[in-house]
Amino acid sequence: MPTDWDARAYHAVSALQKWLADEALAGFHLEGGERVLDVGCGDGSISAEIAARVPRGSVLGIDASASMIDAARARVARDARPNLSFEVGDARELGFRDEFDVVVSFNALHWVTDLGSALSSIHAALRPGGRVLLQLVPRTDRVSIEDVIERTRRTERWRRRFIGQHAPFVHPTADEMRASVRRHHFEIDRLDVHLRAWDFGSRRAFAAFANATFVEWTRSLPSSEVDAFVDDVLDGYGRTLHLPSEAVRTFHFDQLRIVARRRDERKSTSSTGIDPMRDGSTRSARNDS
Repeated sequence: MPTDWDARAYHAVSALQKWLADEALAGFHLEGGERVLDVGCGDGSISAEIAARVPRGSVLGIDASASMIDAARARVARDARPNLSFEVGDARELGFRDEFDVVVSFNALHWVTDLGSALSSIHAALRPGGRVLLQLVPRTDRVSIEDVIERTRRTERWRRRFIGQHAPFVHPTADEMRASVRRHHFEIDRLDVHLRAWDFGSRRAFAAFANATFVEWTRSLPSSEVDAFVDDVLDGYGRTLHLPSEAVRTFHFDQLRIVARRRDERKSTSSTGIDPMRDGSTRSARNDS
């Protein structure tokens, strides 16, 4: 069952997400009349910005977290945007066919371990020639904070709390993502990977972000142990950066961004082989880096 997120806690630390999405959207042209689907929309703040850019179109935000969608719908009621709506949904089974001009997703798809199914569902939702703007955390030579969380949960102190748990994320390499996107009948206009850094200003602020966004792991813990687990993760993260514990305030991470379009299926050939981004896992999309 998908983990529900605390929308209020997420909103309090969501400035990083907004910065990354704004950066991606700045270089993505919209005419103003497109019908847009936002997969893993979180609390809807980015969806609302997109809706303002398509006054003659519409935006539908989808997220696996009912709490996030409740917060997003409250935003619609407050802002009175008639071209913006939200639904609880699964990125692997969106249920649309040939309906959208654009599909966007900002730091949500790495939470869908069956990423191949998500790409197939996104392709089906697009009209022929429709575009995608996808951003997620890739696998690179750098150790990700998710890698550090996984190491931490396997330590003697914590492993008994996580018996039977598997990594709730997938970090494809750029080459893996390129191959999978092409296999799912997209033509890639641009694919790039960039290192990003976000200074929270203090370790305490970094910990607040972690408390709000580590829920795929902390849901396995009693609430009384969450802060201690987060502290251990941040200590481990500091060691990967060769920093003393008190200096852990900056988050370093990679971003993979893809701009592509749905290929005309009449011109495409059927795909063969095994998609490395497809497995039997059951994760849905939700917004977090």
